[in-house]
Amino acid sequence: MHLQDAWHAAITRHARDYLLNPTVAMVEMIRGKSRFAVGYHTRLKLSGHSFDEYVVQDADQFVRDLAHSRWIVRGQPEQSALLNRLVAFGGPMFRVFSPGELDVIHAWIASLPADTPQGSSTNSSRVTTSATAAPCVPGDHGVAEATACADADRTRMRAASKLGARELYHRLLNHESNPSVFDAAGAFAQTWLARVARLVDYGPDMLPFVDYTHQRLRHWFEDRALRQAQSYAGPGQDIDKPREQVIEEAVQLCPMIFVDGGWVQRWTNAGYVETGIGSLLFEIFSDEIGNGDPQLNHPNIYRDLMQQMGIDLPDFRSRAFAMSKLFSDAAFEVPAFWLSISQFPRRFLPETLGLNLAMELSGVGGAYRTARDELRHYRFDTRFVDLHNTIDNVSTGHSAMALRAIELYMDAALAMASPAASRTQWRRVWTGFRALAIPRRSWKEMFSKPEYMV
Repeated sequence: MHLQDAWHAAITRHARDYLLNPTVAMVEMIRGKSRFAVGYHTRLKLSGHSFDEYVVQDADQFVRDLAHSRWIVRGQPEQSALLNRLVAFGGPMFRVFSPGELDVIHAWIASLPADTPQGSSTNSSRVTTSATAAPCVPGDHGVAEATACADADRTRMRAASKLGARELYHRLLNHESNPSVFDAAGAFAQTWLARVARLVDYGPDMLPFVDYTHQRLRHWFEDRALRQAQSYAGPGQDIDKPREQVIEEAVQLCPMIFVDGGWVQRWTNAGYVETGIGSLLFEIFSDEIGNGDPQLNHPNIYRDLMQQMGIDLPDFRSRAFAMSKLFSDAAFEVPAFWLSISQFPRRFLPETLGLNLAMELSGVGGAYRTARDELRHYRFDTRFVDLHNTIDNVSTGHSAMALRAIELYMDAALAMASPAASRTQWRRVWTGFRALAIPRRSWKEMFSKPEYMV
């Protein structure tokens, strides 16, 4: 009985002091996320230490000092800037933390004793910054099935080549009036992927490894995220780009941004969304369109930017938009591919997963922050790039979800297929990753159309 009582007492202490201790939970969460924070807080200091270095080197002391910073109102989570402003929509840390992680932060702040006056000289000197920075279906619409014959594929390729990206973009946005457009969409996607497949083993984004493992992919993912964060030149850089060029570049992105998330739009359908992969892709798409709130809809936010820039655009579903001289032909290539591949969620699933990762990871840490500085320099609204730099984050955001979806897909491929077949599936995923960029045409296409075998 004495030994049993001692055992129960030890378990009680462990549960009280560790498992149920909000501070321990906060430290563990920070320790797990710290590597993803590096590069995003270059101007911020906490207790005289560089934020980026401090959060990685000593999570325990970091959390203790954070408790006395001006971002925390001890014992009052709702009044703390970390929870009521920084992680809100438009804040610099929007969607950086998952709902569960926000609960951890809330419980930690609530547990802090409110015995130190907020805003005292001790507290206010804890956090400093060089400026005003904040911490930062079956049946695919009746078109080609996976077993479609080669002659049918060639017919679709000819149909797609006749349409062109502008016309295909317009017809896919109005497919109710253009039921035959799905044949052209299948051919367009096939041709695009066939061109990309030739490039998978070349260039800076070549296939990083032949035999897939989760560990290899995550190592590549974290290294890529770190390099993108380090590529940012910093807020003090000189903006050499003329105002007119900033506007022109923003205008050329309209056809793409107005169908933001379009590559996974069919994953909202019954039969897809209830799967593990489908639930992740659905959540990503739902975020892109604002989760039912028009003010949070990404295309709507970008339309506000266009109005601020003085650009008057017709409805993006109209023929006037698709044929507008404001846009180059190239501006429709990638969005036409997105809309085309999305029509075949089962057939092109591995390619879609790779494309999804490429898209969600593309601007995080580097390009979005540079774009923010350019827009801010000319006093334009930065909400669109700020939003994507947080919502696409590599810790819990869209980039992390995209990575998880690939892991789920490859789990099944590794369990059910031979090593050679698993390598083929992984190669298809990476073909999708490379498909974000417009693939160049080969001179060999003068003699025969490229074919993508799936």
